[in-house]
Amino acid sequence: MITHLSDFILRANYTNYKCSEFFCSNYLSNDPSEHKFAGYVHPEIEYVVEHGKKLRAIDTVYIDIPFLSASNKENAKEYLIHLINAEKGDEKSRNYLLKKRTDYYKALKKIFTSNIFTDDKYVVPSITNKKCNAKLVSHKGATLIELTQEGFPVPDFCILTSENYSLPQKNKIKNIENAISNLEKLTFSKIGATENPLILAMRCAMPEYIPGLMPTYLNVGVTDKIYLQLKKTYGIEVANKIYYNNLKTIHAKLYPDFDCNTDDSANKSEQIDFEKMINYYFEKISIKDNNLLTDAYYQFEFFIGKAETFYKNNEDLIYTFQKGRKTHHSIILQKMVWTVRDEDSYPGVLYTSHSRTGLGMQIESVKNIFGEDIMTGLVNTEHTEFFNRDEIKVQFPAIYHFSVLSPLLEKKLKSPATIEFAAESFNGRHFFSILQLDNSELTGRATLLSAIHLYKRKIISKKRVVKLIHPYHLRQIFSERIDNESLKELKFFCHGISILPRSAVSAKAYFSANAAIEAKKKGEKVCFCKSTFSPSDRIVMSEVDAIISMTPAAIHVVTACLGYGIPALINLENYNIKLVNNSLVNEHGVAINEGDWITISSKHRILFLGKANYKPARFQKYLEGQKLELEPKEEKVFINMATAFGEYQKIVNSLDSGDITKLSDLVKLIRNDLQKNPGKAANIVNKWFDAHTNYYIHQILESELGTHTEQYKLYNFLTTDRKIKFFKNIIPVCRRKNLKGDKAGAFMLGRFMCQPHPIAFWKELTPNEIVFLLNEYVLFEKYLQILNDFGERHINRIRNEALNYDLGSINLSKKNAAIFISLKLYIKDWKEINAAFNASFDKETKILIDLLQVPYGSIYEFDSPWSYNELQEICGNERIPVPDKSEL
Repeated sequence: MITHLSDFILRANYTNYKCSEFFCSNYLSNDPSEHKFAGYVHPEIEYVVEHGKKLRAIDTVYIDIPFLSASNKENAKEYLIHLINAEKGDEKSRNYLLKKRTDYYKALKKIFTSNIFTDDKYVVPSITNKKCNAKLVSHKGATLIELTQEGFPVPDFCILTSENYSLPQKNKIKNIENAISNLEKLTFSKIGATENPLILAMRCAMPEYIPGLMPTYLNVGVTDKIYLQLKKTYGIEVANKIYYNNLKTIHAKLYPDFDCNTDDSANKSEQIDFEKMINYYFEKISIKDNNLLTDAYYQFEFFIGKAETFYKNNEDLIYTFQKGRKTHHSIILQKMVWTVRDEDSYPGVLYTSHSRTGLGMQIESVKNIFGEDIMTGLVNTEHTEFFNRDEIKVQFPAIYHFSVLSPLLEKKLKSPATIEFAAESFNGRHFFSILQLDNSELTGRATLLSAIHLYKRKIISKKRVVKLIHPYHLRQIFSERIDNESLKELKFFCHGISILPRSAVSAKAYFSANAAIEAKKKGEKVCFCKSTFSPSDRIVMSEVDAIISMTPAAIHVVTACLGYGIPALINLENYNIKLVNNSLVNEHGVAINEGDWITISSKHRILFLGKANYKPARFQKYLEGQKLELEPKEEKVFINMATAFGEYQKIVNSLDSGDITKLSDLVKLIRNDLQKNPGKAANIVNKWFDAHTNYYIHQILESELGTHTEQYKLYNFLTTDRKIKFFKNIIPVCRRKNLKGDKAGAFMLGRFMCQPHPIAFWKELTPNEIVFLLNEYVLFEKYLQILNDFGERHINRIRNEALNYDLGSINLSKKNAAIFISLKLYIKDWKEINAAFNASFDKETKILIDLLQVPYGSIYEFDSPWSYNELQEICGNERIPVPDKSEL
């Protein structure tokens, strides 16, 4: 038996109400039922009896965690000594543990029995047993609820749902009170109390995953008196960081034009004079609203108001991100996890597959800071890769403990997983908590290797493999590389930090969103360059060919680059580059002006002046069997990639229409994997249509702006008889539900009409059906006019206000009539067509019908060979004589 311990280490999941209630409820049961909680991992203890001796391990259970994590480590050691002695058979220690555990169980059971929580459509606590819709609780909220229900270590939270947005103020206040009451019960703390105060993080979220856009407010509920208590509880250094962050956030809302980061004069917290900045912010806040410094609940309501103001001020942008759907924000109120508690505490992101290579796992983190500093790009993160969890046992003990669950999360998502986490550590106790879980957005190489790896482990199906690997992933893998001779001739401008590995691009530099979009409309290759990027820039980033950031990019920017496959160089200011009046200037005074050609080499991490010449990718040559000089590491990578790509091709080639259930998957397969095999693509599309006709119609009517090109290509693969069947089925649905234009699949039907159809197509349609399709074509043309006038970035807002009402007018000409020349060749008597037109159709549809009744000579120039030959070819394909130019 032992009586003394030198030290011990505890690694465990962060505790929450759900797990505490579950394990206490099952404490006296013979069946611990731990298998019901997939996200639970037993706490791990390693202890040292004498200094310098080898660590010894011992098993423990959830109910022991509060005793082992006591603030007084000597008390925790005493409890551990009894655990060790009890395991060796000591009856006294067993009785000691039984009493401690039983007393704790009874106390908690009394609390669990008496606690009543508000759980309705306005307020949802983390312990809810309901399956919650993302529209109500947000994408993030729905994920966290599901993880909590499965026993994962999610800090306690309560959600103010999107239903609160439209309520009268008095109802909102009541729901806010209920939410706080819930969280107080969940955390055994109270807002505004000096002893055990409730201090929370407020995270605003939307039904769609929009990384980096919605605001987060940390350390809400700290007042001057609570600050003094924090000093006693956690020490001056930790209390200073917490209070500083709280005051800085409040100050930023009161003085929005003040640059807090510039005033701090540093990104790293150890360079901040916390006492000085706390006093500064305190005085500035007291001038505007002293209640924010003294009343925790008032402060909380202040941030609730700021969250609503943010939503209102950014409604158009959010509307665009939500793809035209009108939805409201939810607010997740969550217990703070102290990632500044000591030098072993840390926030970060854990990738179950390395984001760049796809091999092994990756940690992106910085010790002893708040997580939002990482997510907003205020600090440069440290990256750690590992292949075996033992490699990180010492440096990241909390992640080491949790990482055994990574295969489970991959199976849950059917994808490599990205875990936003917070690790709170103190005095050798290490606790891992999940703040968010999402599918990983990786580089092309990483996506290919990780997807095939998951497939071979039978975690995902072959259909899922095709869904995970997007076109831009393969573009990255097979992208051209800069010719070596061209590389020698390019003029060096500066170094930077690259986002994508082994990618290169030449483009013209532009320094504003408008300039970048305008250049893209002209068909130029565009590099979008800014000092710092805001979440709203994500829309533009998805359209450009390269990105340059003067500062360390926020994670949502990096995610965009990885997701869209866009080469980027970041943190140029660290290489003495300045952005002056829409010009990049290096330390030698050389400038890159707007519109100048630049070249980014991710491999060399260099920004060059000028446009490069390119050669086919080395990996493409490797696949073709060409002999290349490869370093051992590169050769191993190529072997792995070739094997994975070969497996991927087998999967794609084995697919048929029966393997595809969703229209989006079919579009992707045809666009990407079968684009070089149009025969097979057409066969799959037509078989799929036969098996899913009604579903296809439904999906077309649910189409969104931005999907026209892909759906148009898919439609073109349909045979004429299937196109007829499609319209014969969809037109009655549109008439019954009064769907047209924007409401009929965002003008998709009109888009389908923007090409000639054969006479055989028109023969099968009634006059009413023909006029309906002509009307859809006219509405689509008007939509294009609005798009041209207002620009793509505002189109979602425009459609909400204008497209459903008066679409204005367009100038229809003989070019419009020429699209329907086969219809004119078929119709000999237009009386029935004219009779079918009525007031329910757009007035300009009648103009198009009238245009089709003019002589052929008014549509085609019979004396011009190029014009006459066009009509002659159409008639030849239809096997009918060319009409006379005077014929109607």
